[in-house]
Amino acid sequence: MTMLKAPQIREPLATSVLIQAQVPVADVLWFNRLSPRAKMQALATQRGEQILNAVRQFMNRPNLLNHNAMAV
Repeated sequence: MTMLKAPQIREPLATSVLIQAQVPVADVLWFNRLSPRAKMQALATQRGEQILNAVRQFMNRPNLLNHNAMAV
């Protein structure tokens, strides 16, 4: 097995990334209902900080890849 960093993610606050980062569904729904301007403001709240921390932990977590599973 090889340890690799998480791949580069273009949209770290996309719904799929939030779910992979194990952000609670209620927080994902809340965040996605906001306008882009409101999202920026929301990130300064306690709930927004929790979302950011979950995404940061997800992006910094090493991925374990099994070379046998990668055979194409």
